[in-house]
Amino acid sequence: PPHMAARSGSKRATLKHKYKVIRKVALHAKKLRKTEKLRAKSPRRRQKELLAASRIPNSCPFKLELVNAAEARRAADAEQKAAEKEARRAARIAPAAGEAEEAEEA
Repeated sequence: PPHMAARSGSKRATLKHKYKVIRKVALHAKKLRKTEKLRAKSPRRRQKELLAASRIPNSCPFKLELVNAAEARRAADAEQKAAEKEARRAARIAPAAGEAEEAEEA
């Protein structure tokens, strides 16, 4: 036939190119994980999330009560977190104190 398509060359990629692509993909994924981790730690982001969660429109009839309830809930959460932290600290110190007393007795 007169209008036959020209034969294309081999589609084989060199191993150098193959490993270069793999390396680039790995670096890109690493970069994405790093930026996501930094964004998650960002105090500004956390602050924005808290504001968004506690935003109440002025047209709401019971806005003051809702704001007070949210503030009380936030304070209770902070208090509970502090109590848990103290309990963990006490649990960590208590075994160490017991080991010191046993060492003195021996």
